[in-house]
Amino acid sequence: MPILDHFLHDTGKRNRKLTTYGLPVSGLPVAGLVVAGFFVAGLIGWVPSLAAQDMGGQSESGEIVNGVVLSESESGLVVAEIDDEAVTLGELSSYYMRNSVEEQVDAVDLREFLPLYTDYKLKLRYGLDNGLDEESSLLEEFEQYARQASYSYWLEQEVKDQLFENYKMRSMEERKAFHLLQRLQPGASPADELEARNKLMEAKSRIEDGEAIEDLDAEYSTQVRGRSAGGQLPWFSAGNTVKEFEDALYSLEPGEISEPIRSQFGFHLIKLQDVREKMPERLTRHIYFQPGDSAKIRAEEAWQALEDGRTWEEVAKNYTQDGGSRARDGLIGWIHHGLQYSEPFLEQVYAADPDLPYTSPVETNYGFHILRIDSVKVYTSEEQRDQDLRQKLENVPGYGEDKDNVLQLIASRGGWSVDEDVYGEVALSVLDVDSLKIEDWTLEGAAMGRILANFNSTSYTAEDFATWLIAEYGDITGHQFRRRYLEEYRDSILESHLIEMTRQYFPEFDSEVRNYLHGLIVFRVSDDHIWNPATIDSTDLKAFHAGREEDYVLSERYDYLLMASVSDSILTEAMRLYDEGLDVEEVRERVPEIQVSDRITDYLEEPPTSYLKDLKKGERSESFEYRSRTAFIALKDILPSRLMTFEEAFNRLANDYQPVREEQFRDYLQNRYAVRTYPERIQ
Repeated sequence: MPILDHFLHDTGKRNRKLTTYGLPVSGLPVAGLVVAGFFVAGLIGWVPSLAAQDMGGQSESGEIVNGVVLSESESGLVVAEIDDEAVTLGELSSYYMRNSVEEQVDAVDLREFLPLYTDYKLKLRYGLDNGLDEESSLLEEFEQYARQASYSYWLEQEVKDQLFENYKMRSMEERKAFHLLQRLQPGASPADELEARNKLMEAKSRIEDGEAIEDLDAEYSTQVRGRSAGGQLPWFSAGNTVKEFEDALYSLEPGEISEPIRSQFGFHLIKLQDVREKMPERLTRHIYFQPGDSAKIRAEEAWQALEDGRTWEEVAKNYTQDGGSRARDGLIGWIHHGLQYSEPFLEQVYAADPDLPYTSPVETNYGFHILRIDSVKVYTSEEQRDQDLRQKLENVPGYGEDKDNVLQLIASRGGWSVDEDVYGEVALSVLDVDSLKIEDWTLEGAAMGRILANFNSTSYTAEDFATWLIAEYGDITGHQFRRRYLEEYRDSILESHLIEMTRQYFPEFDSEVRNYLHGLIVFRVSDDHIWNPATIDSTDLKAFHAGREEDYVLSERYDYLLMASVSDSILTEAMRLYDEGLDVEEVRERVPEIQVSDRITDYLEEPPTSYLKDLKKGERSESFEYRSRTAFIALKDILPSRLMTFEEAFNRLANDYQPVREEQFRDYLQNRYAVRTYPERIQ
């Protein structure tokens, strides 16, 4: 029987809330449109069919806002103008609903929102006029977000459903295959990979010339302890093998041979032998007897006990030699064709009549069993079947809704392909460098000038790969080169096309990420002109401070020392020295293990500073426990209340002055741009 371990999976292997306009918003990281202290989402991450869910989008009658249809005349009603740019009721309503969890929007809400949205539009206009949409650091942040949003778009729009539909479709059938396997570690050298692939290409050629794949197994599969690593596989369905093997297998027609396929176990050459409808799972119990001279006799004794009227539970407990299932009355679980159980055992399970209370003793390669079929899984509806499949899919490695699956889909859509012969030449050229660093390598040989890969109507030459490799991994030596660097190169190419392809496949994506860019611009404008204390004119702030000095007062404060140690004896010594009048530095010098904090506070509500309430200037407390240490606190001085200096009050002044800056900047913008609002039109 072939080794199956390398097919079994390694089993070891929305809402963030943010207050915007007083309301929670869900989704990915949100870019803010900050207006008059409120946060208006420029793009609520990526919420699928956002327009349909929150704003409704368009209908033949006009625009739908949260289920309420605005007529075309209402949607196009101008409620504000900024120079020659009109703000319509439809636009205002849409932006309001992006940030609202309310079920209905009314005229009062929109009239209150209008000045906030107008402020946002003014700041955006100012930022665009000042070229912030071309500012490098802002564009870099936007690029990072757009890439993240692109992944989310593909996941929500394509990957999740496609993964499930693929799994569902594959789960409807079972496949039987024979394979040859050249075993390789994931980090095998390019030379070893090339040799393994070439061996299987040779085997494929012989099969195409008429030889049977079964006859080539011993010659072309790796031998492990005298057994083939390849060979005959049992019937199995989706989710039972590593993803690369499954994808290749399900791309074949019966009788067809695959190309050599790389997985974490090496290179496979697969022949699909047959396909059949998937057999339903069976909830199975057994009473088991290990192989041996007395196994059949013991099994017949147990069967006779059942025939004599003893209960299944009693017989299973007293007779079974399967310790794992004994406590569960022989329960194995839901059994289906796959790689977990041997074919002889599965044949007996599926041969058992579920209408009978139990079978007579049957023999498999595991030993003897008395089987009981408790249930045959039958779905009463498509919805029930889908629910069961979705639960199973969550536990199948390789089907995760992650970045790799997005890139795999992108690669498929863009037609990613690699010329393995060219890659082999590049790999050999790198390996020739041996112990020298790749940064000292120059591509030579048959790969020169040849196309290594194609993607999305773009060709990438061997020289392109060499340039990337030197830039990214120039400090590794030639003999450290592995195929994973080609895979990383592929991912870098896919990511470079990701945003462009997202725009291509999802036209609405462009407008949504543009909203995020606009949010960054408004944030930058607000930070530069309103929030950032470093941009305040100190003359203006001093003028604001004048006449308000009494508002900026330092309360009575306590200047204290806190000494602590994990050792009582060390603290006792520090207390003795302190009582003798030594200053802090002298105590530290005499007792270097002591921990000392020298601070000023006006907060006395919790330990350790609460002990200061009972002390007079110059006194210290007794020892007490504090943060798993023994400590004492000493009051050095009580500082009287006084007015803050301008420098001390600066941060509070800057915060209090912010509404003034907001109003001043709003006035400036409204003078720079002709602004007209028509709240009375919102009815």
